Amino acid sequence: LTRYKYLYSPDQHFSGNLFFRIKETNTAARIDYSEVRTVALNGKGAQYSLYPNPSITGITIQFNNPAGGNYEVNLINAYGQLNFKKKYSLDQGGSIKIEWPEKPAAGIYFLMVKDLTHQTQQIERLKIL
Repeated sequence: LTRYKYLYSPDQHFSGNLFFRIKETNTAARIDYSEVRTVALNGKGAQYSLYPNPSITGITIQFNNPAGGNYEVNLINAYGQLNFKKKYSLDQGGSIKIEWPEKPAAGIYFLMVKDLTHQTQQIERLKIL
C-alpha cells in the first residue's frame, strides 16, 4: 500500500525559491529522506489554462500571453507514470490542441507544460472521464 501526502501549497503570487524533500517511511518504520530539490517560482500566476476539464478525448491549452516558443507537454497519472509526451512549436499562436492517441483510463492526471524557450513549467490537475 502506497500513500502520498502533500503538505504545502504556496500562494499563487509567491516569487522565489522553494526547497523540498520527500520523507519516506517504509513498512519497518524506517525513515529516509530524498535529496533537497529547489523549485523556482516567478510569482506571475498561471501561464496557461486548459479546457475542457474534465476531458474525454483531448484538451486545448490556451496561453495567457502567447509569445511563441517551444513547449513539451506531459500527461502524468496519479502514480507518477508518464502517459503522454510530445513537443510543440508555436509561432505567436495562443493555443495547442491535443487529441490523445490512445484514450487514457478515467482518473486524475497532472498536465505538465514546459516552456523550453524560457525554462519554465506549470502543472495543472486534469480529470479524464
